[in-house]
Amino acid sequence: MRIETTLKHKSEAIRQLRDLYASAATFGLLSADMNTRVAAIKAETLAGCPYWTIAEFNGYRAALTDQLYRDSLVFGGFVDGRFLSTHRNRADYYETQGVEPRDFADDGRVQQRGHYWSTTKEPRPFFLAA
Repeated sequence: MRIETTLKHKSEAIRQLRDLYASAATFGLLSADMNTRVAAIKAETLAGCPYWTIAEFNGYRAALTDQLYRDSLVFGGFVDGRFLSTHRNRADYYETQGVEPRDFADDGRVQQRGHYWSTTKEPRPFFLAA
């Protein structure tokens, strides 16, 4: 593959990846759905590209994922149908709601623990603990 073609494929794959991450924050996609879409980008757009393009794509994805966890996701779960988070700067912080730290432990009062989107109107799961 010519270098110009490789660079075009890499740029297109990164554009698709940026679009995926932006729409994920808007619509509250599941982690598994994002992984499936990333695999499709690699299989379709980066097919036949040298490894260094895939490595750069993976690095770009890692940076976007770090940004997601920093800006768009919150760890929490539900107690009696109410979402509570572990972030002190949020109104739904569990300690201000009378919930103890031990309640977030396995088999505690908090159900469906995991990472949720903070960018959607209602908390939507991104990745839930097993």
